[in-house]
Amino acid sequence: MLILDLVGVPDEEIVKDYALTRVGIEPVREMMAERFAPFLLDPEIAEATVSALSCTPSYMRATLKMLREEYGGAAGYLKDRLGFSPDDVAKIVENLSAKEA
Repeated sequence: MLILDLVGVPDEEIVKDYALTRVGIEPVREMMAERFAPFLLDPEIAEATVSALSCTPSYMRATLKMLREEYGGAAGYLKDRLGFSPDDVAKIVENLSAKEA
């Protein structure tokens, strides 16, 4: 999601891509839920975990909204939260956007 946002993919395309995660996670979803079970005693954590494992579009929309509101998008998150420099972010975008000759 961060990479897609960083290179300017529209939100609804990111949401569609995230929804496809459900296909890949389905075979291990029950096992993951069992592994998280000790942490799910707190209702808020349980609800967030179930939402994350269900890969619903609304969950990704909410994540993108929070990313924009708190950091201005993926670039801001990479810089402000993860410590990337502006040059680092620019280089990542350049490398991801490069066209083969």
